Amino acid sequence: MSNGKILIAGAYGLAGRALYSAFRSHGLNVIAAGRSESKLQSLVQELGGEFRLLDAGAPDPEVLNSVDLLVNCVGPYLKLGQRMAEYAIQAGCHYIDIASEQEHFRRLQSLDAKARSAGVLLLTGAGAYPGISGLMLKQLMEKHPTGDSAELFLAMGPNPPGEGIAQILTGALEMVFPLEEKYQGHLRSIVPGGLIARSLPRPFGDVELLRWPQMEILDLAGRSRIASIKTGLIHGSVEPISPLQVWLVKMIRPDRWNWSYQLVTRMARKMSVEGSSDAAVEGCIVFGRVHDGDGWHECTLRARNTEEATAALPTLLSKKIMAGGLADRGTRSPLDLISLDEWVALVETIGSVEWE
Repeated sequence: MSNGKILIAGAYGLAGRALYSAFRSHGLNVIAAGRSESKLQSLVQELGGEFRLLDAGAPDPEVLNSVDLLVNCVGPYLKLGQRMAEYAIQAGCHYIDIASEQEHFRRLQSLDAKARSAGVLLLTGAGAYPGISGLMLKQLMEKHPTGDSAELFLAMGPNPPGEGIAQILTGALEMVFPLEEKYQGHLRSIVPGGLIARSLPRPFGDVELLRWPQMEILDLAGRSRIASIKTGLIHGSVEPISPLQVWLVKMIRPDRWNWSYQLVTRMARKMSVEGSSDAAVEGCIVFGRVHDGDGWHECTLRARNTEEATAALPTLLSKKIMAGGLADRGTRSPLDLISLDEWVALVETIGSVEWE
């Protein structure tokens, strides 16, 4: 399969473009795909390669039957992610995504038996956060096996105006479903959107982060005896989300009703244009820490460029799949497939890591 074909769905989006560029630079046989012919033409005119028209809601079976790996960059994943993974299983091609949603993780776990039966690998959460971040926290937890609590935070600057609409939609859709943290040894649902005050490494310093459980809590919870795991993020400026706002989203069910989804989409477009930040921050940091009897032990990953960091892990995993280096089938995460040495080498390509 060394010359196998890879299809990137959503290749002209913020993340998809970064992946397409990285795959091309690594010599992978990659095809750009999406609904907009004009955007695809612009992409391949700039970066080279070829494209296919693809509607993520109802993809042409012939398109998927002609490739060996589908890389799904079409968000929000709670809208179409499971469906795309099911199409990949039916076509017999492997699947990778960069999702962060806990409910998407649960849905792909439910497809494990089907994927195994079809001889297909489903890989979710394979970006920077989650993905590289979870591998970092896993190592920190293994270094301090008597730890009682762990935290993982993402800090980054704002998206360019008009970008990141899928990220905002993702947050809205996630409010409908259980969002869980590990607390006193058990997973428990929380009302997301509160603020967590923390002191992060430069250039962020003392900040308030949005308390938001992402899928790596579910993935790490069963791999360690650590009693508590929480995650949060700051993306440009951050405002708290009230329990009333969460309740309202649950009531209008944008995951179920088209009118509701369109309403939330219009709000997301407006927020993407109006969103701003006082700090001019390039790249991002992922900050993890584990607490034990000796106090807090910290690790900071600094990435020069957020999109470059997002593309790094899917590129590595795709190369391994194309080379026949991954024998696993069924639903997996990067925690199952990437070694410590591979993680260290990967981090060196996107930035640096500091242990304290």
